[in-house]
Amino acid sequence: MKKLILLIITAICLSNCASFSTKIIKEQITKLDRENIQNIEGSYALSCYDAHYLSTSKKRKVAQYENHIDVATVNSFTNTIIPRRGTDTNYTVDIKLLSDTEIQFTYRSENAIVNQTTLSMKLRKNGMIHLKNRETSTKGVPMIFGNISVERSRIGIRKNRDLILNNVEFIAGGFLILFGDGRRSNTTFYFKRIITPS
Repeated sequence: MKKLILLIITAICLSNCASFSTKIIKEQITKLDRENIQNIEGSYALSCYDAHYLSTSKKRKVAQYENHIDVATVNSFTNTIIPRRGTDTNYTVDIKLLSDTEIQFTYRSENAIVNQTTLSMKLRKNGMIHLKNRETSTKGVPMIFGNISVERSRIGIRKNRDLILNNVEFIAGGFLILFGDGRRSNTTFYFKRIITPS
């Protein structure tokens, strides 16, 4: 019971630590609201073509990855397995709003649907759609002898109408709290829009 209570308290604390930063995207996004939220709908390339992150320097500058990190894909943030078809890498993802609280990701290879995921969501005042895909994992006894990881994602539209996916992950651990360690990553990925809905 004590371990469960400790885990809940730690998770709540780290959820607050795993907060998004607007520094990366503030010059990039077109803010979504209830009037234009449909602009998120469309078809996008599965793999990102560019990525920025907050550097670990004291000034926390926005830095660009030298390589485009082609391994970063939309499905990896929606926990969707995409079965590969031989050497075919021409995968796309269709995004569709089902309601004010649900969003659907449909993954295609050419014209064939290979998988589909529906997530709960919430449109925030910051103009981004926050996905209900938060993952919390633990090893050992968090903050005592082990660590805990919290990961969250949100999506939006770039000024050129491409998809923005902002992901934050916070990992903390320690030995009897005295040697605690916390690491936070805040990365934004960009995905090319292929089809603009009519």
